[in-house]
Amino acid sequence: MSKYKVVMLKNVPPTGDALVLDTPLNPKKNNLRTVSQVTQGSPGQMQFRCTSGTKYLTEELIEKRDQTKHVIACPSDKLAVCNIAGIQGALLSQFLQPVYLNKFLFHKSFFLSIPAVNRALYERIEAQIYKVPLPYKINKPDIEAYSVRPPRTNYGYDKEIAGWALSQGEWEVIKGPEGMMITENNLVSPLRSNCVDDVEYYEKKLANAKQIRASMRPSKLSKVAGFGLYTKLCLKVGKDIPQTYFACKALADEYHAVKLSINNAFSKAKLGTWPKKNCEH
Repeated sequence: MSKYKVVMLKNVPPTGDALVLDTPLNPKKNNLRTVSQVTQGSPGQMQFRCTSGTKYLTEELIEKRDQTKHVIACPSDKLAVCNIAGIQGALLSQFLQPVYLNKFLFHKSFFLSIPAVNRALYERIEAQIYKVPLPYKINKPDIEAYSVRPPRTNYGYDKEIAGWALSQGEWEVIKGPEGMMITENNLVSPLRSNCVDDVEYYEKKLANAKQIRASMRPSKLSKVAGFGLYTKLCLKVGKDIPQTYFACKALADEYHAVKLSINNAFSKAKLGTWPKKNCEH
């Protein structure tokens, strides 16, 4: 047994099935704006969001939307996959055994969500997965609620996010929607009071935005940076690999077989079909 434990701490349960509750939340104690982002359909159903939308919808509703839009699976469904295939991903699975969440913590005002979180993470597909190859397993993390009052948040994309890795020693500012690191941190947003008129103000804002965008680079926590570390590790151990990211991911045969069994479990349980990736994304 590993001496390390992996804990996920969130103010609220993951969006999607974990917020589809049998007992309605108290509007005085819970943030119903978060709950309203979820279609309150049948428990267990997969939910999706188009890149242009803000609300997660069931498969039936998403099919009525513009088919050219990129479809994203909700956090509850992604965590259900990670709860069996592990959070390490396809690249690291070629070197590590599966890494699982040991504990999931969220604020006590959402304690009524604990049964829904268990259902979202594994209960809804457990009966459909007959056997997974060792060392993979159906993980059952501890679900607990904490009492510290969470900070106020809009539960959306922040304009700027601080991110860091203990091994790197430096923190970075990440542009929320793009997930890119801003390398130019000394830019000052223009003030309307310092401008002659609205035209000058918006021209300065546009110039400032262009400078920020020009300075953006892949984050150290991004897939690009992760793939770079993966290639260095492969070279160090003498592992021959293809040159492209997706070709390297395809080398993880067992990992992809487990993910396929999870996708089939959702289909067998009639909870939805995992979205296919748009070739443009």
